[in-house]
Amino acid sequence: MQSQGISNEAIRKRISRVEPPLYKLSKYFKNRQSLIYHIDHINGREYYNGLISAFETAGKSYFAAIKALEYHQGYLRKDELANYLISPVGNLKKHKKAEVIIKDLIKLKVIQENEDYYSLNPLYSRSGDFKHFKGINIAKEVTIKQLYNWARSINLVSYDKGTFNSEYSGFQWAFVGPSYISTVLQFKEEKLNPGFIVSDILIIDMVEKSHIEFFIAKLEIIKRLNVPKVIPLLLVNKVSNEALQLLKEKGIIVGFIEKIFGPGYSQLLSSLIKVIEEAGKLLKSDPDKFIKLLDQINKFVDGGVNNLRGDLFELAVGYFYSSQCQVLEIGKKISHEGQITDIDVLVIKQDRLILAECKGYKSNISKQVIEDWITNKIPLFYKWVNSQSLLRGKKITFEFWSASEYTEDARKIFTERSDVLRKYEVKIYDRQEIIKMAKDFRITKFIEIMNNYFIKVPA
Repeated sequence: MQSQGISNEAIRKRISRVEPPLYKLSKYFKNRQSLIYHIDHINGREYYNGLISAFETAGKSYFAAIKALEYHQGYLRKDELANYLISPVGNLKKHKKAEVIIKDLIKLKVIQENEDYYSLNPLYSRSGDFKHFKGINIAKEVTIKQLYNWARSINLVSYDKGTFNSEYSGFQWAFVGPSYISTVLQFKEEKLNPGFIVSDILIIDMVEKSHIEFFIAKLEIIKRLNVPKVIPLLLVNKVSNEALQLLKEKGIIVGFIEKIFGPGYSQLLSSLIKVIEEAGKLLKSDPDKFIKLLDQINKFVDGGVNNLRGDLFELAVGYFYSSQCQVLEIGKKISHEGQITDIDVLVIKQDRLILAECKGYKSNISKQVIEDWITNKIPLFYKWVNSQSLLRGKKITFEFWSASEYTEDARKIFTERSDVLRKYEVKIYDRQEIIKMAKDFRITKFIEIMNNYFIKVPA
């Protein structure tokens, strides 16, 4: 309209009076700007492309969330997304909180909320493979924990005060730890106060300049606050020359994984991601690779498999079934009637299906966990199975595997609820029952895996 010689004031008046089939989207953009769209475009690719472009231009806080999900191939855990935002989790003047940004994007259907993670709407962007996401997620988890162990081994942070996905100065970071290094100590009110290490992690693809903007933006904001000094550290695998130069100019420590943790660490992460991504196929064709991976983790990672037992336990259960079935899938993502979840272990036999929920927790399984499994998860799984022509008609068993025990209330609710079920069978196993079952099936290597890495009970 400006090209037609229409004044800004006249343009604003026209926009304020838009009528169907035109609509405007307001309250998400700076300087009270609005996005005008045609009703025929709503929820289509053209609409989403325009919306994302508008966020890039006039809604940086929203665009940061989209960029973070794009970099992570469409998925991020719920407790992680705020790490990559330029919006605070605490209260800061003139800044929308991270939870508001996330809720707005869900309302606009740009991102989708699932049980444990957020994902990009596939209309906007093709998300990566869900199993690849799980592999990357575990690789990030083990690496950020390794950073903590490394930092305290050289006295960079207090030995037992580090926290993950936690707040510092209003913003969330992958790792935060108090530091008593002399250059960051401050003496206030007759008390010696530590500085803080703040760190985030980008280890999937080549890190470009646009990928690090969130980290720099968080640091620029907290510089203006009256807070303790920080030592910023960004963990990366590969970084472009342009991004590296900018990080250096901003005084940010660039933590190259291979250089901090030693030769072979990047290869370990690649192997870990590949094993998780191809778990079902690998456990069927070459199950010993899983054992080799466990040995590698113990070699390179402080705390070894013990730090990853919750994530790797479903692979151990898959190993148990690998020689007993036709098809094995680990971490299978399913969708039914708008509900999205994932099956930890799916075992397909000639005449039977087994859907196993796997918890490698050290703590006992509570009544609430079992109740949720029976009341919410199993009915959804059952409906999904019956919607699949290749699976429909097989006998179905739902199993709950625990590397620990069950509380008395959990066993009680299981007995009460399972006694009335007729359409399918449900079973629960604790660590001792798992070992007994493995002995009955004479799966010696599985018993070794459980005893060496997960439950450590006499064979």
